[in-house]
Amino acid sequence: MLKELLKAMDTSQRGRPWRYRLLWAGLWLATAAMFFVVFRSGAELHWPHILLAAGCFGLGLVFAYDFCRSMLLRQWPVVAPHIDRERIKRRLAELSR
Repeated sequence: MLKELLKAMDTSQRGRPWRYRLLWAGLWLATAAMFFVVFRSGAELHWPHILLAAGCFGLGLVFAYDFCRSMLLRQWPVVAPHIDRERIKRRLAELSR
């Protein structure tokens, strides 16, 4: 975790453009709409229905992860000045012994 924190401090932290998030939201909503249409038809459950449900769930997870990551990137400039880089390096050196 400390190595990832140092890497995050070194890389430029830019958020994703709003069009990217809008595309993800549209894709997730379209898949969820297909999911509801299939299940409202009242047909028996078959493998395609189960795969569609799993796909909707997976897309929702990816969308939520992307949203949380964009919020993290947006808040990083506020948090970064309060992190002591030298203490992190010292602790990493202690742990690697």
